[in-house]
Amino acid sequence: DIGFKSAIGEKCFLNINQMIFYTFLKDPLVLRDTGVFSGVYHFLNANGETQSWGTETFFKFGFYDLVFFAGYTYTEATNTFNGKTREFTLTPRHSLKGDLLYALPGKWRIGVDYEYKSGQLLSSGRRTPEYWTFGAVVERTIRKFVLFGNIENFTNVRQTKYESLLST
Repeated sequence: DIGFKSAIGEKCFLNINQMIFYTFLKDPLVLRDTGVFSGVYHFLNANGETQSWGTETFFKFGFYDLVFFAGYTYTEATNTFNGKTREFTLTPRHSLKGDLLYALPGKWRIGVDYEYKSGQLLSSGRRTPEYWTFGAVVERTIRKFVLFGNIENFTNVRQTKYESLLST
């Protein structure tokens, strides 16, 4: 994890952070159908490994009472079971997120946020569509108390608009 922070004059600042990650799990737990009763599942140790690696970059810029944040994550995740390597399911390869906030220090923070997720592999082998979501946030500080309100996904993006959640 490497970071850089700098003031740009009296009313501006810049933060940049770069992270690199790697995870390795030998014989990870996986959820499997028992085969005895349909729909009854339990966890078993898989014969193999799960690996993930990637990078995360974020950029934060402040100008007077406005703050802009943007972050990008790249993830490469795989399972290797019984000698066969496959992409890890339900893990977006690309993710983008950010906020634009107006802040009066010690009083108010008001802003909008966004998030992008690339398509994700399903266990059926199909890939979900990529999607964007948007939200809003408001925060009010009154002495030692903070009131916080958050509206997530006000554009109502959800998988059921593309396809059923059930597979047969």
